[in-house]
Amino acid sequence: AQWEAYQAVNGHFATAVARVARPNDLVWVHDYHLMLLPGLLRARQPRLRIGWFLHTPFPSLEVFRTLPMRKEILSGLLAADLLGFHIYDYSRHFLHACTQLMGSELSLESRGIAWDMPLPAAGGGGGGGG
Repeated sequence: AQWEAYQAVNGHFATAVARVARPNDLVWVHDYHLMLLPGLLRARQPRLRIGWFLHTPFPSLEVFRTLPMRKEILSGLLAADLLGFHIYDYSRHFLHACTQLMGSELSLESRGIAWDMPLPAAGGGGGGGG
C-alpha cells in the first residue's frame, strides 16, 4: 500500500507539472519524496529539462538494495538531465547502486554521467523491483 501511495503522489505531481510545462522548460524536482517524478515527466514530455536534488544522504548499496522497488526508483532518477547530491560520497553511492542494480556501467565524465542503456518506456512507475 505504501508503494502504491508513493506512485500515486508522484503521478499527481506529474499531472500538475504537465498542465503548465512547455517543451524545453526547466523543471526542478526536490528530494526523496519525488524520485519517480523525473521518469514520469520524461515519459509525458521528452523535451523537458529536468533537474533533481536530494537533500538527504543517498544510502549505500548495502542499504539501497534492500528496497523492493529499487530499480523503479533508479529508472525514475536516471530520466533527469541533472542529478544533485550534497557530497561526492552520496553521488558515488548512487553510481554504485546503478552499476550493480541496473546492469550497466556508469561513469563520471566531465562532471556528468555516461550511461549506456536506454530508459524503460514507463520511466519509473512500474511494479516490483528485481
